[in-house]
Amino acid sequence: MAYRVDIAKAAQSDVREYESYIAFRESSPDPALKWVVGLQSMLDQIGAMPTSFRRTTRPLTSRYRQARYASHRIIFRIDAESQVVTVVRIYHMSRRSPRMRDLHDG
Repeated sequence: MAYRVDIAKAAQSDVREYESYIAFRESSPDPALKWVVGLQSMLDQIGAMPTSFRRTTRPLTSRYRQARYASHRIIFRIDAESQVVTVVRIYHMSRRSPRMRDLHDG
């Protein structure tokens, strides 16, 4: 059974920020839309099999897992009891990894 995928506010903000950046850089909304559609496909995959993605490598964040989509890392946690995956951040891999305080569901 597939898990429900919830997107935390910080992750929603990450998506909007990168979507705007792509549209500005390419002078067209089409590449941004393509990126968002691909991201949604990856989120569907995460919801279908969340435990197949590797755990984050730092001990303090080991309850989180990560997936890669294009140039971005998707950080999420799994609540097996309620069958919910919460995506907490979606950040460009050229940026420094988020710190523990950046991984919140708010």
